[in-house]
Amino acid sequence: MFREASPKSHKRIPWFWLIFIVSTILTSTCGLNINSSLSRYYVARGDSVSLKCEFTLAPEDLCQLEIEWFLNSADIREEDKSLIWYVNDRIHNRHDGFHFSSPDPQDGDASLTLKDVKLTDTGTYQCKVKKAPGTKSKIMQVMVMEKISKPECGINGDVKMGNKLRVNCSVLQGDHPIQFHWEKITGDRLFPENRTHFDSIQGDLYIKDLQATDSGTYRCTAANSVSEEYCDLILLPASSSAVTINIIVITIVVIITAITITTVMISGYCRRKFRIETFQLLPYKWMIGKRRGQHSAEDDSMNVVLKSWIQLESGEDPENPVCVHSDGHE
Repeated sequence: MFREASPKSHKRIPWFWLIFIVSTILTSTCGLNINSSLSRYYVARGDSVSLKCEFTLAPEDLCQLEIEWFLNSADIREEDKSLIWYVNDRIHNRHDGFHFSSPDPQDGDASLTLKDVKLTDTGTYQCKVKKAPGTKSKIMQVMVMEKISKPECGINGDVKMGNKLRVNCSVLQGDHPIQFHWEKITGDRLFPENRTHFDSIQGDLYIKDLQATDSGTYRCTAANSVSEEYCDLILLPASSSAVTINIIVITIVVIITAITITTVMISGYCRRKFRIETFQLLPYKWMIGKRRGQHSAEDDSMNVVLKSWIQLESGEDPENPVCVHSDGHE
């Protein structure tokens, strides 16, 4: 009839599988889950950032909620650093500069805000949410970088039609990797594919066989993961004849300026010399005679010369002298 099963045919479920099944059922009953998907953050030094850690709970969950943030140590021999902890409806802030983004994390937002970040804040952060018997955690990478400075645009080469030109774009400050991009923002905005090439790593723009259609304003944009800056450059290719005419005009202007300056200097020198020579013509004895009250016909001549010299010295025109009467009025 029926055959009795032997003891060897009866299979028992191993105890560790039993624990796993029960734990899974209890965890799913609690319904704990972290919904945030972003796991990598790039932040500029001095800025603020919010590391997202949003979670959901099932209505029937009655276990105590605990939230804790860690900064994972790069050395496996060292313990992770606890930054902030939420338990029993209280927040325990263990390090300055780290705060929960929400004033009440139990509402489902356990995000962490970092303010005025420093380069040393770069690292691996872990958000751990526990509602026994379930526990969920999320790992996030934070990279703090230096913003790039405003780039400088420059031209290497002679800006003549038909020439080959290199337009460079350089950044003095900022963390790499830095990407460069050139664009023409005025006129014909298309780059001739067979005559232009740009290096997105070094920031150089090469233009060969320069044409009149290449005239316009060019913009170089430099960017890294946390910042973006740009500089503009105006390019005006000139023909050989135009360059020659410009050189001739500049030369003429320089010559005329030099002649004018020389004439003014010579005129001033002659005027000073005339004053000195005029004064030296006054005989010493005439001056002595004047002091003694003597007067002669020679004095009248000397008076004319002396008067002219005085007028020149005061800036008056000897041909149109200013007459001063004895009462002091002109």
